[in-house]
Amino acid sequence: MKEIWRRIEKWLEENYPEGLEKLNEGASEELILETEQYLGIKFPQDICDFYKIHNGAEDGFPLIDGFDLLSMNGIFEQWKVRKELIDGGEFEGINCIPSEEIKENWYNEK
Repeated sequence: MKEIWRRIEKWLEENYPEGLEKLNEGASEELILETEQYLGIKFPQDICDFYKIHNGAEDGFPLIDGFDLLSMNGIFEQWKVRKELIDGGEFEGINCIPSEEIKENWYNEK
């Protein structure tokens, strides 16, 4: 994971130097564990390693394909919003039509 982040940081340095400043410091093991507990999941080790190097980025920093690189707190906040919408019935009757290799599951709390 360190090599992957080194390559991302090098690319940012060469192509978007101000982006380097938007990356957060790494997340602590405690924060990762707390987030897992809130979400009721266990992150894959690669995700833990990823966030230990940089805990996402400042809000509004679309690192990958226009999507923000969420921090652990950002992940929790986004999950909470969606869970409230699901629990409130906002998405009742919405279906998805995935390709064959993907489960028909529009949203999964985990």
